[in-house]
Amino acid sequence: MSARISRRQFLRVSGVTAAGAILAACGATPTATPVPPTATKPPAPTNTPAPAAKPAAATATPVPPTATKPAAPTNTPAPAAAKYKEAPLLADRVKSGKIPAVDQRLPANPLVVTGPDGIGKYGGTLKYLDGQTRLSVPHRITDHGLFGYNQATSAYHPDVAESYSWNADSTALTIKLRKGMRWSDGTPLTSKDFQWYWENVLWNKDINPNGPGATWVLKAGNAKLTVTDDYTFTYTWPSPNPAVMDAWGRSSFSAPGSYWGPSHWLKQFHPAGADRAALNAAAEKAGFATDSASEAWVKLFGTKTGQVYDGIRWDPTMPTVRPWNPIEITQAYLLLERNPYFHYVDKDGNQLPYFDQLRCDAVADLELYNLKITAGESDAGIWFPSFDKMELYKANETKGNYTTLIAKSLDVAPDPTCVFFNMTTPDETKRALFQSVEFRQAFFDGFGFFLCAAQIAPDGINGLIQRIDPEHADDSIFSFPGFHVGEAV
Repeated sequence: MSARISRRQFLRVSGVTAAGAILAACGATPTATPVPPTATKPPAPTNTPAPAAKPAAATATPVPPTATKPAAPTNTPAPAAAKYKEAPLLADRVKSGKIPAVDQRLPANPLVVTGPDGIGKYGGTLKYLDGQTRLSVPHRITDHGLFGYNQATSAYHPDVAESYSWNADSTALTIKLRKGMRWSDGTPLTSKDFQWYWENVLWNKDINPNGPGATWVLKAGNAKLTVTDDYTFTYTWPSPNPAVMDAWGRSSFSAPGSYWGPSHWLKQFHPAGADRAALNAAAEKAGFATDSASEAWVKLFGTKTGQVYDGIRWDPTMPTVRPWNPIEITQAYLLLERNPYFHYVDKDGNQLPYFDQLRCDAVADLELYNLKITAGESDAGIWFPSFDKMELYKANETKGNYTTLIAKSLDVAPDPTCVFFNMTTPDETKRALFQSVEFRQAFFDGFGFFLCAAQIAPDGINGLIQRIDPEHADDSIFSFPGFHVGEAV
């Protein structure tokens, strides 16, 4: 359900360009040409090659007529004609010298997007409600990763990444980052952020004593990372692994905290960049304890990686690639403000987002939540609206000034526990199989087994089945006609 955001009136950003000729006239002194003899003012000698001692009084200086009231030079290093435009909130900070000009903040090739309603207007606060006290909605709706997923087309697209490509046999994925992209604190985002995380987090025995997970460890061996330059690197697997994009294509599964992060910031919480004893002491002071499972610093580090589904534990100093970052964190609400370095622009060159801020309030009581969204207290309702409240939502659309939208498809993301069979597939064999209650029951009985096997069996599910019950291995769900299971990864 989404409110009609266009009902809000905001200021439209206007491009601010510097007049180069005017600034030049303001800063120049008349030395090249003697003062014409017809000029009776100023009374200073005209045979002196240098200008008069008080050039401000030289009214005969050939200043262009349009420069009668020249603007004072500003601190902004932006070129005379900026390629991109920005929100007034950021333009004011540029003028004061707090941040660079927008052209210097964006990557060389920012991501150009077009909204459903065309070009928007800058300003205001986007309001959400969260049906849980942990305030996870801000993380969910602001997270951005290497890739994104278009549910309408079922296609992946580069996001933080500029491009990606597989080799012929799908064993090597080469990723190219956007040159000049920066973290929200202005630090360059480069291949080093992936290499550091690979070496110090994914394969760190203190953090991951059982290894980095099924994505990186296949039956045939471990994955490798090769860095080509500051913006290009390649992940290589010993056997084809194209299915990895089914997860990475969804933002959060290729976002900071998954297999990369702001290394310049994370180092302060890791023995690779700080003293281990000091880290443990700081972690214990923060409420984490060393036990048989791990040292205290490991637990503290786990709260700094970027996956902040518990929004109330968000570290506001953590650099991100999100459109907004938190500036106020309380048990009742989170307030986020625009990221000056966000890498999106619209087709007119306006840096996104349009909203200056995003606020999300916790409403743990779902009945109260429904009353608030139908009263128009939220600009959009996601995750928590329920289909059994459809009559309530529709009845209050006019009063609450919103529109109720029904999803065209179920968002199951990469959750492997959600499986839907096509009961009307043109394939007669599959259709009969999928419509069989016995098949579906057997499938889900075996699917839980599959999920466990994929995690604990070094040679995949087929090897595990053979070891557990080789005599009846072919009688399992995986031997149904038309159903094939390859290597579990």
